[in-house]
Amino acid sequence: MDTELKRGTVVGDYRLETEVCVAGIHRLWLAENRTSGEAVALKIPRRDRASETVLEECISRERQALDWIRTVGGHPNLMNLRESVSGDGEAILVVDPVDGDKLGEVVEWESRLDTDEARDIGIDICDAMSFLHEREIVYRDIKPSNILLDSQQTPTIIDLTAATQSDRYDPSPSGGLSSRDHHPTWFVGGEFKPPEMFDDRPADPGPWSTVYSLGKIILYLITAQKFSTHGLTPSDVEGTSPSYLDDIVERATAADPAARYSNPTALKHALERKDPTPPQTAKLSHVGGD
Repeated sequence: MDTELKRGTVVGDYRLETEVCVAGIHRLWLAENRTSGEAVALKIPRRDRASETVLEECISRERQALDWIRTVGGHPNLMNLRESVSGDGEAILVVDPVDGDKLGEVVEWESRLDTDEARDIGIDICDAMSFLHEREIVYRDIKPSNILLDSQQTPTIIDLTAATQSDRYDPSPSGGLSSRDHHPTWFVGGEFKPPEMFDDRPADPGPWSTVYSLGKIILYLITAQKFSTHGLTPSDVEGTSPSYLDDIVERATAADPAARYSNPTALKHALERKDPTPPQTAKLSHVGGD
């Protein structure tokens, strides 16, 4: 938007109240409906962050993902889309009000989170990722800066600009996932990016790749440090961590995708049970004949 954003700025039917954070290509503002007085949040594009084409693609992806999430009932750890409006010619997403601080900032302020807090947050994020994968949406950008943590320690994923819907996937690292973007870029960078996505040849992301990023997030919550090393445990860094959590993080961040939990649901169950043993899963074999 060309208009300077500040408290009281009017955007369509809404009046800006408080800026929550800057997230990727958007600014997230709490706002009020000028007619009903209802509280909402607005995702307002930042034109200085990307070219016109890239910005429009990202906004379109997020709108489609949020619209689909709303259609299938929503999730408590994902933004809930209310409508898309125009302000100064910009596509602005109106979502349920969300507040809090970026997860990475919380970790920096508190030095690190205790293992119970990290486990609970990890379970919630795994549940959100499971919800997306089960509906054939691949997130591709799970990292602390895309997660907001409120005063009740509830995480909300606030940036879905990298999300893409898949046509199909074979739920195993060897099977791969076919996306409508064909070989989509794995947007998350740095230490949270799964190693298979650094290969020279294109690689399809899948649930096992999300598991790696989730494991790295849990490690970061406990240690307040980011590592490119695979299979590292919290106790390797901070001395003492529950053995079950060490084993879960080590398995989730294994370099070999086949050695990890197969999907976020399996990782979530391991965290809930405090048992690193992967759940038994049924395997289907296609039997064909002439």
